[in-house]
Amino acid sequence: MLKSLQIKNILIIDQLELNFEPGLNVLTGETGAGKSILLDSLGFVLGKRGQMNLVRSGAQQGEVNVEFYLEKSHRVWETLKLAGFEIDGELLIRRVVSSEGRKQAFVNDKRVTSDFLRSFSEGLIEFNGQNDDKGLLNRRNHQSYLDSFLGLETISLAKLWRSITDKKSELDKIRDNALSSIVDREFVQYSLKELEDVALIPQEEVHLDQRRKLMKESEGIRENLSKLLYNLIDEGAEKKIANSIKGLHKLKENFFSELDLAVSALERSYNELGEATEIIQKLYDSSKFSLSELEETEDRLFLLRGLARKHQVDVSSLIDLREEFKVKIESWANSEDLVTSAEEKLNKLFDEYKRRAKILSNKRICGARELDKSVQKELKPLNLEYAKFKTEVSSKLSGPEGNDNISFTVSTNAGAIYGPLNQIASGGELSRFTLALKVCLSGKKDKSSMVFDEIDSGVGGKTADAIGRRLLEISKNEQVLAVTHSPQVAALADLHVLVQKKVVDSETFCSVDSLVPSKRVEEVARMLSGSKLTDEAREMAKVLIGDTLN
Repeated sequence: MLKSLQIKNILIIDQLELNFEPGLNVLTGETGAGKSILLDSLGFVLGKRGQMNLVRSGAQQGEVNVEFYLEKSHRVWETLKLAGFEIDGELLIRRVVSSEGRKQAFVNDKRVTSDFLRSFSEGLIEFNGQNDDKGLLNRRNHQSYLDSFLGLETISLAKLWRSITDKKSELDKIRDNALSSIVDREFVQYSLKELEDVALIPQEEVHLDQRRKLMKESEGIRENLSKLLYNLIDEGAEKKIANSIKGLHKLKENFFSELDLAVSALERSYNELGEATEIIQKLYDSSKFSLSELEETEDRLFLLRGLARKHQVDVSSLIDLREEFKVKIESWANSEDLVTSAEEKLNKLFDEYKRRAKILSNKRICGARELDKSVQKELKPLNLEYAKFKTEVSSKLSGPEGNDNISFTVSTNAGAIYGPLNQIASGGELSRFTLALKVCLSGKKDKSSMVFDEIDSGVGGKTADAIGRRLLEISKNEQVLAVTHSPQVAALADLHVLVQKKVVDSETFCSVDSLVPSKRVEEVARMLSGSKLTDEAREMAKVLIGDTLN
């Protein structure tokens, strides 16, 4: 339910706070007092665009805050939960608009987009008024109204429909793959054989590049290695160290026993020098290349890079491409089996869909007559004595909610043909048709707050009383907020709010007052008699209000 509404610097409102009650909340006041501004502000904070210049003159920005309490099972929490919000029952929404028209929205102090705000806010408050394009005038709502009345759920059917669309997409991909295989198979098979014949080796391009560089520089490399070998071998470096070791041994044996360390060091040097010489010799021997070897290396590099250019990949990716071609050929071999299997699964899903949709359709056809009877009972007291209401169920293309097209039609005069609501019913009649339907739906769907904006416009007496009684009936299951000029409706309120416009120091302000019993009598009396209050009007107001308590 809607707990509170706070408005700051919106049009003629500088600052106000309004707390609501469960049940029937009624707003009254003179024409132009600001009742519409309250409803517009409520719509604005829930994501509606609002008029261009909402911000009060002289203010930098306007702000509207609302607080809701929702049961944890309420469907709105599902949307918020998916967006990362915690479920704690309390829902705070704030929307700000600057004097330049820039808007920002917050849900539980977290910034959200206007689109996201609108995606769930319709589940919080349902606005009903003359020419309301989101109510009965929108034929897309008629199915949900009928399903709510009958207690039908379409979630499982919608999930099945999503499975069908997913499976159909999968089948289309398999078919596209099979079709493309006819064109591509020869090329892929040839390319795979070409890559396999090349006998690709990981990192081969790097190794070949290094080898080619070595070959091209081999003459200079061999010259340097030759000089090193000459210094080590021909110049007698090894021999000189060997002779030094012999000399040290003699000195050690005859005179200096402490030469052990020197002998050991020279012996290590001798051994390491021999190892170094051996390594250099091997490099020298292996660095001799023929011209044919260089040509072979360059030809191999040219071949690999040519293949890479052909397939528009790096040489290092050719091995992956080869494996990809293998997988493609294997998938083509199985494509016919895959198509058959996918078709069987899709047909099985669609058969189940048709079975469930048929059951749902039968329930809607039978239930439509029940809804018609229920609505019809409500029309006469609402001064629609000769009006008739009929729900038409026709076929349409299959979809997530079945294959039924639901349309509410009316006839407002005896003997007149049925037609769409927006073509047959006047604004006032449409409001009363809406009220009749809401009475029938009361308590049969997720609880939300309902706003009725002057649906009693242009009626009085018994009709106004009947409207009030039906608003009261709806309010037993759902919170109702009604803007009214009817004393019969106002007298039934659980909470009566008076909206007034005042001028202070040449500035206009809107104020609200939750009426205590004595003030409530005065306001209902004003609504009965006009600007001049009489004792008779006060007594009549007490009678009207007293009747609601009995």
